[in-house]
Amino acid sequence: MAICRNPNCGKENPDNNVFCKYCGRRLKELKNSNKKPIIILIGAAALIVILIFIKVLFGVDGQKQAKVPNNNKSKVAQNKDNGKGTDLSKNYSFVFVRGQGNMKEIYLNNNGAIAKVTNSNAVNQYPCWSPDKSKIVFERKEGKISNIYCINSDGTGEKKLAEGYEPTWSSDGTKILFYNKDPKSISNILYSMNPDGTGIIEKTTTKDSYYMGRYSPDGSKIALAKSSIAGSGIYIVRPDMTGSNEMSLSQKREDEPAWSPDGNKVAFVSQRDGNPEIYIVDMNKNISRLTNNLAADHSPYFTPDGRIIFTRDEVNSSNLYIIDSDGKNEAILLKDALFGAAVSK
Repeated sequence: MAICRNPNCGKENPDNNVFCKYCGRRLKELKNSNKKPIIILIGAAALIVILIFIKVLFGVDGQKQAKVPNNNKSKVAQNKDNGKGTDLSKNYSFVFVRGQGNMKEIYLNNNGAIAKVTNSNAVNQYPCWSPDKSKIVFERKEGKISNIYCINSDGTGEKKLAEGYEPTWSSDGTKILFYNKDPKSISNILYSMNPDGTGIIEKTTTKDSYYMGRYSPDGSKIALAKSSIAGSGIYIVRPDMTGSNEMSLSQKREDEPAWSPDGNKVAFVSQRDGNPEIYIVDMNKNISRLTNNLAADHSPYFTPDGRIIFTRDEVNSSNLYIIDSDGKNEAILLKDALFGAAVSK
């Protein structure tokens, strides 16, 4: 017998009744065997989806795959150098700066062997190695003034040469380029002098403001940074400052030009895209961006084999990186280091 489920009825009905013969309420659901395959298929599909989700979340070995945050838009390669080892600093010799706050000293890296050159307890920066590797010229902050110093590569014979900023050697080692503030205006003037500090010559006479200048490897040209009413840019001039050729121009700061060993390209720093990055321009004025990073990249310098050392100011320290001239194979060169400059001759 089938009992009616209506609480106001509750009367007995024959088992074969579908509806109560007294109140008309359905006694039981009709069985439909056609639903069973559909239910099975839906269940199987749901199981497959669950299994796929678990595989993506935990990986094929059942262990959860951690997401590694990467703020660098460019891909940084591992320090592998064709089986020579993971320490790329062993493949190059260069001068650099190491230190924090108001104490930054000059160091030399000779194929992985690091030696301290200065011991001044001051801020030393922008070191540049002479072509014959015998001397290092650099800028030292002393109070509110920056002075140009020269020191032997073994740390002896330190000498103050002149007041100024960002010194660089000529390709034959007979001259030093640097800039200083114009005492009569708000502009900067580019100067040259002998390695002993004598023979200081004012190279620029316009109202424009000049910054770092570097001789080409053959000494026939100078690449320099200049700010004018037109903007900030990289220019190439003859050693007598004639024949100015605009290579790059932006409304944002552009600075620190560096020649490739063959003299066909100039690397530089630009903020044209809102952040200091490394760019390169060839003699046809084709400009390429090499780095793309949330940190500030600056101070490029070519190695003798045509790669580029540069500084990246990261969260806790500055580190030296190296990259190909086409922007590929970026890798860390040396940690806790900045202003790396190799001898490119």
